[in-house]
Amino acid sequence: MKKRYTVFSYIIGDYEKVHEIDEMDPEAEYILVTDNLNLKSQTWNIVHDHELDGMSLFNKCYEIRFNCFKYCNTDICLRLDGSIKIKHSLKILIDMFEEGNYDFALMPHPLHDNPVDEYAAWVKCRGYSRKQADHCLEEYRKLGYDLHYHGLFQNCFCISKRTELSRNIEKDTLDLLKKLGHDGKVERINQVPMSVVINSKYPFIKVMPVSEQILRSYYMQWYQHGSERLNMQVFGYCGNEEHYLFNEKVRCLCLPAPDGKYYEREEDLQTEILNQAEQVKMYRKLSKRLIICLSVLAFIVAVLILYIVL
Repeated sequence: MKKRYTVFSYIIGDYEKVHEIDEMDPEAEYILVTDNLNLKSQTWNIVHDHELDGMSLFNKCYEIRFNCFKYCNTDICLRLDGSIKIKHSLKILIDMFEEGNYDFALMPHPLHDNPVDEYAAWVKCRGYSRKQADHCLEEYRKLGYDLHYHGLFQNCFCISKRTELSRNIEKDTLDLLKKLGHDGKVERINQVPMSVVINSKYPFIKVMPVSEQILRSYYMQWYQHGSERLNMQVFGYCGNEEHYLFNEKVRCLCLPAPDGKYYEREEDLQTEILNQAEQVKMYRKLSKRLIICLSVLAFIVAVLILYIVL
């Protein structure tokens, strides 16, 4: 029986760990694309795309990200970064997406709403090239884009339909990434080019704006890249968050807990996060102690065997 929707993710270059799914929706298929032939999963359907062999890491990533329906067997795709773990069925998001007859579900950036501020943050905090940032900004100017237009999207989450519209947006974004890159390699930052494409060419699409809060809800958990450590830099806590969408502030969707409640205060969520972090630390300590005990036991057994033999 054909599934209703696809939950889609990818891991390239072993950049992320596999986060197994805690609760799967029988109406969904779960597809994980990777270039690691040895990667295994109990919950994800692993796919290897050998057409990507020989490409750079980011070329692979964006060829996958902006061609998601190449891998999906359904007409709705919920795309997540490999650093995001699914804790409960994401059917609630698909229900709202279909009921609202949206073209896309996108995540407005919680901190920056324009390319200038986003590139400045990458240069300052992540060692991104100032020269490349200026190059990208100049290319946007040549396209006639207003660099201070309010509207910037995160790209770790998206819901889209299999339509000509979505395909055109993906193609235009990938083409711009290639144009901004050098020596056959695509531009590293993809959220800004995608935002420029959508804001300038497709401001008429119907978007379900989603808060970054959903990535630290009872439904999902965002982790630091390549680890089991929680990503503490998640913004948005309650059900009244507003960010820019097409130059206007809009209310962004937050996910309730299974009992229907939102976090009423940021402090409540921070308490839960700290409790989870403490649990992770405790498990790590116990694991280290167990390893030490097993090592000592193995040594004693080896000594006993040598004593008996000799």
